[in-house]
Amino acid sequence: ERTARCWLIGPIVSGDMQDLLTQYAERAGLNYSWEARSAAVPRDYWVYVPSNSEKSEIRRLGRALKDVGVDNYPINDGELKGHLSLGLFKQKQRAEAVVEQVSKLGFSAAVLTRQISRQEDWMKLQAYDDTPVREQLGESLSTISLQPIACPNAITRVDTLKTELIPNVAG
Repeated sequence: ERTARCWLIGPIVSGDMQDLLTQYAERAGLNYSWEARSAAVPRDYWVYVPSNSEKSEIRRLGRALKDVGVDNYPINDGELKGHLSLGLFKQKQRAEAVVEQVSKLGFSAAVLTRQISRQEDWMKLQAYDDTPVREQLGESLSTISLQPIACPNAITRVDTLKTELIPNVAG
């Protein structure tokens, strides 16, 4: 008797990848369902120099940074109020390079990763112990994860013409 194995595959952020996985499951006759999830992902990276938040300290630190050629400005509100901003960066590597550069000048800097919410689709796939899911999908999975999960009592199989509930064989 074949034993059911279930997988969580994702995150899928491309319609092409979703189509590829759906076609794979349907060709193989496997049960599957799609689940939309909201995930926090990095929006940008804020480099700042911590301060004790006293105005005189902020001014002194700001001048000292400017004296060595580092542009900065005081942060007047929000979660970093009272610290000095060295800028926002889209790439984490660029933000980390600024932190390294400033630390070589004798200052302590840090990076705050600001998040944004993004919708991601995840596939729940019911296969069997003898179905080589990972091997069959191979290169398609290079940028997404394939995690084993407990099989639910049923996984909804989504066909192009109808939606039906198919019981889990392992029950």
